[in-house]
Amino acid sequence: MGTKLLILAALFASQLPLANAVDYYIDPLSTGTGTGPDAGTINNPWKSLAPTENRAYGQGDRILLRRNRNYTGRVAVHIGTGGTANNPIIVGAYGPETEPRPIINAGGVVDAAIVVKNINYVTVQDIEVSNWASTPAKRDGIRINVNAGTSTTPFVMQGIKVKNCKITQVHGYTQRDRGVNVPALYDNAGLRIISDNIHSRFNNLVIEGNQLDRNNCIGILMKSPGYSMTAPATWSTNVLITDNHLDNGGADHILVQGADAPVVEYNTGYRAGAYGTKGYVMIAGMWVCWQTRNSLFRYNEVAHTFNEFTNGANGDSQAFDVDYGTTGNHIFQYNYTHHNQGGVLIVMPKQKDGVDYEKTVVYRYNLSVNDGRNTAYGCGFNVWPVEGKSQTHVHNNVVYTDKAEGIKFSNRTEAYYSNNVFHTPSAIYPTGPRFSHNAYFNHVPQVNDPYKVVANPMFAGPNFPQGVGADGFSSANYNMFKLQATSPCINAGKTISIPGVAAPTEDFWQNGLYVGRPDIGIHEHPTPTAGRSPAPTTTPTTVYENNSTGAVTRSTNMVSSTNELSASGNSLSRASTGGQWLQVAFTGDHITLYGKRGPSLGKMNVFINDSTTSAAVVDCYWPSVQYRTALHTVTGLPTNQTNTVRFTLTGTKNSASTGYGVGLDYFEKYPVTPPTPPVVTIIDDQAGTAIGTWDRYTPEGEEYYAMTRSISSTVGNTLTFNFYGTGVRLFAPKGHDRGIMDIQVDTRPPVTVNQFSPVSFTGHIDYEIKQFEVTDLPLGNHTLKVTVKESGGKKIVIDWIEALVGAASPVKIDTDASLTTTGAWSHGIDAAYYNGTKSVSNSHNASIQMTFTGTKARLYVKRGPNLGKLNMTINGTTTLVDCHHATTTFGYMIFESPTLPQGTYTLKATVYDPTYTSKYVGLDYFEYLP
Repeated sequence: MGTKLLILAALFASQLPLANAVDYYIDPLSTGTGTGPDAGTINNPWKSLAPTENRAYGQGDRILLRRNRNYTGRVAVHIGTGGTANNPIIVGAYGPETEPRPIINAGGVVDAAIVVKNINYVTVQDIEVSNWASTPAKRDGIRINVNAGTSTTPFVMQGIKVKNCKITQVHGYTQRDRGVNVPALYDNAGLRIISDNIHSRFNNLVIEGNQLDRNNCIGILMKSPGYSMTAPATWSTNVLITDNHLDNGGADHILVQGADAPVVEYNTGYRAGAYGTKGYVMIAGMWVCWQTRNSLFRYNEVAHTFNEFTNGANGDSQAFDVDYGTTGNHIFQYNYTHHNQGGVLIVMPKQKDGVDYEKTVVYRYNLSVNDGRNTAYGCGFNVWPVEGKSQTHVHNNVVYTDKAEGIKFSNRTEAYYSNNVFHTPSAIYPTGPRFSHNAYFNHVPQVNDPYKVVANPMFAGPNFPQGVGADGFSSANYNMFKLQATSPCINAGKTISIPGVAAPTEDFWQNGLYVGRPDIGIHEHPTPTAGRSPAPTTTPTTVYENNSTGAVTRSTNMVSSTNELSASGNSLSRASTGGQWLQVAFTGDHITLYGKRGPSLGKMNVFINDSTTSAAVVDCYWPSVQYRTALHTVTGLPTNQTNTVRFTLTGTKNSASTGYGVGLDYFEKYPVTPPTPPVVTIIDDQAGTAIGTWDRYTPEGEEYYAMTRSISSTVGNTLTFNFYGTGVRLFAPKGHDRGIMDIQVDTRPPVTVNQFSPVSFTGHIDYEIKQFEVTDLPLGNHTLKVTVKESGGKKIVIDWIEALVGAASPVKIDTDASLTTTGAWSHGIDAAYYNGTKSVSNSHNASIQMTFTGTKARLYVKRGPNLGKLNMTINGTTTLVDCHHATTTFGYMIFESPTLPQGTYTLKATVYDPTYTSKYVGLDYFEYLP
């Protein structure tokens, strides 16, 4: 007991003011004179802030402003020996805590309401400040300043904290550039933390629990001088910006420059750039730039970031930004963004001196809801990594938008998008980035993603209303994005391995990773069954508009322009006169045309297989210029012949357009059917017969299927697998240290496969790559043999093989004789529907049903304005689905059944219109899986 009392006594003693510490009290309404020997005491407080200016402060001193009072001028702490970690100098409040904070209104007379300069261990807390005048000037609310003067000896300002303050009505500049020696955007802020010398820096800086509102300037700005990347030892360390609330700012919310490993967490930022004078051009909600490395942004909410420009082409306004002059690893995780007009994330490559610095940006387990607007970016990932120097990994995020412009991505290599859910009415997926194991819903994804899931992710819901994504980092706004137990996203992702970056340990809801294989999205569902990534879908073949092999032909005045830097291959086919055409010939069942949209473009007719009747009209008008945009997709073509699709200018235009021309870029053609889903998986250490030495590790990392793999670097070593089926695939990683192998099926000639990948980062490996496939075997027993052919010290690595059995998923067209109908249905011809047929009804309780033998069934429909509802019934369960949507989509998967035991079932679609509104539904086709 005596020991505990001594410990408690020591603890309480450390919290009391030092014997020689001084408290300075200020109360403009006190009954004392504020002068004389006892001025500044509790019994005779100072009447103004002026006495704080030239006083020396030491450890434990406190400057205390009476609550519920208004002050003018400023508090200045810049002389003295400073505080210590246990006994800081306090600038704070006194009086009943139920009363409002004291308010300092600098009134534009001084450049900051509170200034702390070159003094260690100072805490500013519980004060409200403003600094407003009728015209802008270089002003701050609170300024923290370290300045080594002309000295080249490093000077570190230690232990500064700003806590529980309110900063409002600071009238500064929002213009980005105002000229030489003229104040600009970065010369003022609500809370500005500034180093005036490259040898000056901060350590143990904490900005916590502050409220910033209606400031015509940046909110929280940490700024260092110059743009040198050569002296990271002079960058500020142990910087924490946490639990601050910012609203209605004139520019950015939080900007950190000149820091090593800063942490920005649990902050809320609304309406950056929406308040006060405009002219900033380029801002972001929260970001890092010059002389900053290894930043961490987590648990932040960023919303309503304002874009000054109507079309967004010249403004940023994303939620987050990793800008010029940054290096190291920058992690964004567990953040919630919504309604940011510029989109989600921007990553810039270079330093001002033109040097590209190595950096890795990781954006993972974040939720984006309705970010973007009708801009150049849409709900954008405007990332610009530099090949060989930087890379960006966007994985395990949910991006949901109901905006017609959808999602857009910058066309850069070294950008990786994996395990994300893209729930959007439209999207533009360029060919530069790598897409893998993403889920795509509510649109037809024209994307090279060999492991894509094109299905309803089956979020917990309920169904999302227009405008989903309310303010507030709360369960009501994000619990709806959890996965249901039957979601196709469960166990369908890939394990992410990023060199030099620690893997995450939890999902958005702090659930542990992983249960089985990784899930797609921000939720790791507790379903215990380990699954397998979905079967690869067919990769399209690209055909360019200036193709010289005869696949593309054109009319006389359809000219190929070769100076289109934003187009694929820097080339577009252009024409502006009605009747001009471009035609592609190909073998396959569907094809997509990509090209330019813009405010001065017209319309085209689509003619299929020499038909004289137009199958569709393509409108190339868009309010802003867009390149590499999917203009039109033709599906359901015969597969036993060469098909031709011709795009002919109509000579007409949208009433909003200023011209009639078009700009056509390239085609993506698709072969007959996707590969058959695998029904047998053979792991390398379970069924292979080896000749020679193979290293088989169990367990290996989770990036390998079943955490096993087989490795050999000896020429002539073999692995032989026996399988039963009609085809086989082999999966393995690629990397910088991999060699060449021969793969032989039965007695067929061997196929040479090179596992080497010329990636830019040493140690970077791409896992789960399909490296070999055969699909035309007779049903029966077969062998697959792998032989190390050439290594040069490099390794051959085998992960797993999949045997294929059976045919592709059968499709039932709405007019199929095996379908049963009741009630009034109209079966018509419409080229926009699959196979050119549709079934339409507006009769309550009219139904169509399909009986099938298999494990899963789907229904595809037309979705759009003023369409009705359907009750979907299978295996005794009925689900109501709504075909209404603001934009029209054909071939939309409105319903997918859960996975059922192999058997015979009936899927029934019934028109649901109990109030007899006579809203139509348009059924396209049923599909089932064997």
